[in-house]
Amino acid sequence: MLLYVLLCATLSGRVLDSENGYPVAGATVIIEGAEGGTYTDDRGLFIIKDAPERALTLVIRRIGYEDKTMDIGGPSTDVLVEIKPTGVLSREILVTATATPHVLGETPIPAQVVSRERLDAANMASIPDAVRLLPGLWVSGGAPYGAAGRYTVMLQGLPGQYTLVLYDGKRLLSDHMHTGTNIYYMPLFLAERIEVVEGPASALYGSDALGGVVNVITTKPSPVPTYAFRAYYGTYNNIDAAGAIGGSGPAGSSYLISLGQRSYDGKKPAQRYQKMNSSAKFSWKWLTINGDYLYGDGGVLDTLNNPNERFWNPIIEAKANFTTGEAQHEIGGYTNRFYRIFRAGAAKDNYSVSEANLKSSLGLGFNYLTLGGNLRYIQFERTCVPYHAEAMYAGYIEDEIKPLEMFSLLASTRIDYHPAAGVQFVPKGGVLVKPASWLNIKASAGKGFKAPSIIERYEELYFHGTFYRNGNPDLKPEFSMNYSAGFEVLPTSFMAIGISGFYNNVKDMIVTEPTGDSLNGLPILQRVNKRSAFTWGISPRLQAETRFVSAAIAYTYLNARDAETGLPLAYEPKHTVSGQITLEYRAAGASLTGEWVKDRLYGGALVLPDYTLLNLNLFARPLNGVQVNFGVQNLLNQEFITYEEGRTPLCEGRTMSGGINVRF
Repeated sequence: MLLYVLLCATLSGRVLDSENGYPVAGATVIIEGAEGGTYTDDRGLFIIKDAPERALTLVIRRIGYEDKTMDIGGPSTDVLVEIKPTGVLSREILVTATATPHVLGETPIPAQVVSRERLDAANMASIPDAVRLLPGLWVSGGAPYGAAGRYTVMLQGLPGQYTLVLYDGKRLLSDHMHTGTNIYYMPLFLAERIEVVEGPASALYGSDALGGVVNVITTKPSPVPTYAFRAYYGTYNNIDAAGAIGGSGPAGSSYLISLGQRSYDGKKPAQRYQKMNSSAKFSWKWLTINGDYLYGDGGVLDTLNNPNERFWNPIIEAKANFTTGEAQHEIGGYTNRFYRIFRAGAAKDNYSVSEANLKSSLGLGFNYLTLGGNLRYIQFERTCVPYHAEAMYAGYIEDEIKPLEMFSLLASTRIDYHPAAGVQFVPKGGVLVKPASWLNIKASAGKGFKAPSIIERYEELYFHGTFYRNGNPDLKPEFSMNYSAGFEVLPTSFMAIGISGFYNNVKDMIVTEPTGDSLNGLPILQRVNKRSAFTWGISPRLQAETRFVSAAIAYTYLNARDAETGLPLAYEPKHTVSGQITLEYRAAGASLTGEWVKDRLYGGALVLPDYTLLNLNLFARPLNGVQVNFGVQNLLNQEFITYEEGRTPLCEGRTMSGGINVRF
């Protein structure tokens, strides 16, 4: 045993894209003729312990890249490997759409990714700004009489409450969950990518993912030293400062610790806010422990500038990954609590969710089978909603069948037990066909459901300004059926052209209607299952990437209507164009991002103003890992609103910003 140890050493290094120099995540690195291997992390880093002390041959593989064999003289800690991509849309790893990781172009489930490269080039200020880079979705103010710093995501023409939002795979909590999860709470610092799954994902995630899923994925701890820093200053005292440090710890462990603060005075006092975030991540062999803490306040309550609201949001997670034979297993759990007080304690939210998850995957011939289970426990209390707690149980199975290289079939189903929805069976399936190396054709169909929440069932006479609102304990779950199809053509190695379409049929949607009773001269409304809707859309997309230029642009046509009245659903735009063009030469460049929105309706007839939002960021990279930025947001100096009630502003005219990002 001692001789073996003396003849072994640590081998580590980095895998980069040979065309743009960015790190490649998810590449396998093995030593030829030796057992085992490893994968590169989000920064392209890999480490193999107990590597033989002799000349070695490394084999590096990654879907979307050419295989590479590399000879080295012996174990080293600074091995640099560059691999050549085979296509522009096949490099992103996707972990949200299916039970196991896939390259973006290798799954039949409609999904999109905003990479860190795009985020860095655009120097986005927040998660909502980053999500706007993707077609087929719309970032809205999130609630009637909307509030400053509140943004939700509408997917495939459905309201924000039908989008499930995850933070590193954990359910994000916020205020007004019944109108959609506020994505503005999440810090952009250390975000590696943002994944979006389009269409129902209840077969994997259960309730709430009727319209789709947004998952913000952050940097993982690594034994290789990590240093990151961000400083940002913009108009109206928009300040963002954050830092992180990580590396190897005792007994072969690794860590990553970060701290950040963001504040904004706003154009009006009601728009001011301050947010702080911290995180500590530790990994050791098969065990990972993560902790996040978010705090914020916003608005102005009185002449003493006391904040109108405050929130606290701690998240703790533990997870174990291990193998037995050829099977891979993951056991984990987390608890997430969101507590908010409003108007000096006159109103409050107290919401917590705890989950335990189990997943096992095994390859059987041309099948790759995944079995999983889930236990979720929710506690909720809010102004006019007495304390309630409930537990949900679920099991799911996913089978990926790939008998031929050109054909793969994905079939999954999940069985949920929910106290308010009973037993729900939600299947989903998809097929991917690649008749030629330059053509991908995919189609999928799936069912989704959303169980009525505690607030929707048990709210008691909530005063909403012009009416009172009651819950309804007899509410039924909401259901949807989705069909999606599309194709992608790769005419060259640096260009991809695609078109996709979808259709959703949603039933038993929960709305409020008058009961006929009144209180203090105001009507009392109650939630009921009454509405049905359909949405369909089509989206052509173009993406190109060369050494000096990268571009992504898409147009989306959306038709979202009430199935009974035929009236358009409120706020959903009929026409949207989104895109990003980045030019870079000799470590300097410019990135232009834009969004054009047309034909938004409110109240079935009133047309909200169209708008065009353009942002320009100029950047320079004087040193490896250092980027200096100067940006102009809303170049056309437009002011526009997200909601007619209260005329909630989405943008306050032209602003400017500057700063520096450091990561190495």
